[in-house]
Amino acid sequence: MPATKTLFLVALGAVLGGCAHAGVKNVSDCGQVPVEQRLQCAACTVQNDVPGAGSGYEYRSQNDPSNRCVKL
Repeated sequence: MPATKTLFLVALGAVLGGCAHAGVKNVSDCGQVPVEQRLQCAACTVQNDVPGAGSGYEYRSQNDPSNRCVKL
């Protein structure tokens, strides 16, 4: 029984860990990224609030610093 419980917890951790790689699309969600990246996150995602901008942007804090603001 304990092995099954451990396996379940490992699988659950893997699923939840996969959610951490999702990007941020709203300025209001920039609080989820590390403190030192919040200004960059806001500068990236504020572009989504511009009317008629076309495609949106997503801030991915796990990416290389030169490639964190990704055009969708």
